Amino acid sequence: MVSKPSGAYTNADYIRYVASDSGSGIADCYVKMPGSSVYTAYASGTQLATEGTYSFYCKDLSGNASTTVTITLDKTKPTGTLYGGADTVQSGDSTNAAYIRFVPYDAIGLSTTYVKKPGSERFGQKDNQGITLPHNLRSKSLQLYLIVCSCTCDLFLETPYLAII
Repeated sequence: MVSKPSGAYTNADYIRYVASDSGSGIADCYVKMPGSSVYTAYASGTQLATEGTYSFYCKDLSGNASTTVTITLDKTKPTGTLYGGADTVQSGDSTNAAYIRFVPYDAIGLSTTYVKKPGSERFGQKDNQGITLPHNLRSKSLQLYLIVCSCTCDLFLETPYLAII
């Protein structure tokens, strides 16, 4: 079992919250499941596998409540859409658009997108609003290599995209 700090992201198969109290002992544990706005009873150590953000807290036998801890489970690789101008294109498609654009997507959240532009030997970090390459990078065959990291950055989409313009 690997312990994670509150607010962490993980791509594990499941998460679980294990409560302990060296004083009076644990009375009850509670979880707020992904997408829920209310806490429900939780059996300490129970495995949970639904993707999203969980919040946990417990009470001891003396009535003291613990600090709330959160963890986000993200097991799905991010994806993205490639555009030639305003039109969606697939890797290998041809376009005569003035620009090509890649828009990353991840349901849980994106941490970083990297792109290696034509003629570059390194990946450069980009924001997650998308990557647009203007017409001045036009060549017969423009090959983009993209890495899109989810918030865990343990899951990523590493795909060569080819747009012929």
